[in-house]
Order: sequence, then C-alpha cells, then structure tokens
Amino acid sequence: MDKAIMEAFRDSYYKTRMAAAQAAKERRFVEAVPYLRFRAERDDVPAVKDEAIKALGAIGNRESLDILSSLFTERKNADRVRLLAAEMLLHDNAPGYAAKVIEELGEAKKKNQTPLYNGFLRILGTAKASAMEDLAKQFFYSGGMVEKSYALDMVLNNKFRSLADQVRELTDEKYGSLSRKAKAVAEEMGL
Repeated sequence: MDKAIMEAFRDSYYKTRMAAAQAAKERRFVEAVPYLRFRAERDDVPAVKDEAIKALGAIGNRESLDILSSLFTERKNADRVRLLAAEMLLHDNAPGYAAKVIEELGEAKKKNQTPLYNGFLRILGTAKASAMEDLAKQFFYSGGMVEKSYALDMVLNNKFRSLADQVRELTDEKYGSLSRKAKAVAEEMGL
C-alpha cells in the first residue's frame, strides 16, 4: 500500500496525484512528506497542491509544519496556497503561529490585497489562541463591520469573557445584522 501511494505521486493524471495526497492525509503517512512537499510547491494543478497542503497539515510533524510555514511566509506564492498553509498551521498549532498570521494580515491590509486580507480574517476568526484577544479588541475599537463580525467569532471561539462589554455594545439594533450575531454570541456565552 505505501509503495502504491508513493508511485501515485508521480502519475501524470492529476486525480491520481490528488488521491495519493488524500491517502497520505488519511494515514498520516510521514514517509510521504517529501512527495507532498514537491506537490505542494510545484504541481501545476491547484487542486493537487491543496490536497498536498491539507495532507501536510494532517501529518503535523515538525518537518511538515516547517514546509507549511515556508509556503505561508513566501509572499510570492499564490494567495490560495498561503491561506491554506496558514489555515493548516493554525489548526495544528494556533498559539505558535497566530502572531505570524496576524502580522501577514496587517501586511495584506497595508498593500491593499483585499482577497488575501479577507482570507486571513476568515481563518483567524476560527483560530483558538490567546493572541486573538488583542486582535479582537483592535477590531472592536477600529475595525469595520466585517472585522467586528470576525472579532465576535474570535470571542466566541476563545471564550474571551474580558470582551463582554464590546459584545454587549454590538447588540444595539443600530448595528443591523451584526447586532443579531452579537446577541447570539452573548447568549451562547451567557453574557
């Protein structure tokens, strides 16, 4: 079985390479990490790259996390590669990578890279790390409606009771759909 997976990474048909990455992911097949790295960095089919990145995240050993980190930090990589790598890093070790993702979020905003910025917002909204508290505070005080919405996600996912006042403030009807979300967060957290 292992040999078949390794050979499938070299197949010319992209679906076979995707299946190899999926099999490596399901089995957390550490020996496949070099093949996954190659596919994540160089495959011409985005779907194969995505599956390789997901498999590296599932394996989650030091080597695969280092590969994901380099894919994420290389600003020349496509947004989708950077975002998926960041998502896998935050899934495996949010406390260890949250600060770096927040830094890249700021960089994307500074350079007006809206799709990248919004992608980082989305994945940070689901991250569980204490570093999210300062970001949520920042969004409550100076963010737009989208940032405030993600700040609510951060509060809920991390149970940041210290931000209860900011959540309650957003329950005011003048915030429209955001007030409904704030009410739901307040109710779920018992605020």
